[in-house]
Amino acid sequence: METKNIKEKGRIIAVSSEEVEVLIERKAACVGCSARNACQSLDKKDQYLKIPTTNAASFQIDEDVVVEIEQSLGIKAVIIAFVIPPIIMIAAIAILTLAFTGINQSFIAIIALIVYAIYCFILYFLREKISKHFVLRVKHLNTNIDAYNSFRK
Repeated sequence: METKNIKEKGRIIAVSSEEVEVLIERKAACVGCSARNACQSLDKKDQYLKIPTTNAASFQIDEDVVVEIEQSLGIKAVIIAFVIPPIIMIAAIAILTLAFTGINQSFIAIIALIVYAIYCFILYFLREKISKHFVLRVKHLNTNIDAYNSFRK
């Protein structure tokens, strides 16, 4: 079974011996998209990615490339970033409300935010370990005809 990949077109802006830096520019098509308000990728105008690769020397500055990640990893990232945090906060609020019935609601909300902050710190300190699971691949655009055709549509 072939794995599905999320692909994005980018441009090489720097090359070193072990990695390439890719610029992914936001497209004008995002402006007309009905989901643009919910899309988190619009928070930044451009994305800069440093991608480790064994064949960095084969890339040239200003070369168009395709950046890929497995779709399952993209879904995992969404779960870590957008699904787990509200679940943690709702669970903290529910547990605190049930455990301490006479406590002020503002205090419960503050504790829930502290629990969320702890989750963020845990992610921050585990970022190196987590990043090893999220492998981005960079490919030459001219050798990846399928990716090239998907961007032409």
